Amino acid sequence: MASLWYHFRKQFSVWVFPIMGFGAIFLDWNHTREWKAAGKYSSLCAEVLGDGYKAPSGTTQHNQQQQASK
Repeated sequence: MASLWYHFRKQFSVWVFPIMGFGAIFLDWNHTREWKAAGKYSSLCAEVLGDGYKAPSGTTQHNQQQQASK
């Protein structure tokens, strides 16, 4: 039994940390994909680029900017 526990303890990080890393990357990618499909873009873009930021045409934010400027 001690041998089984020893091997489990030594192999735990070899399996768990890569799976957790992949999971975090996948969740971030999927969240970004859903945002882009919904026409949402990060407010960080507008903050960093300032007034020169234009949302890509055809997006919800682009349409709102067009209506606000009229």
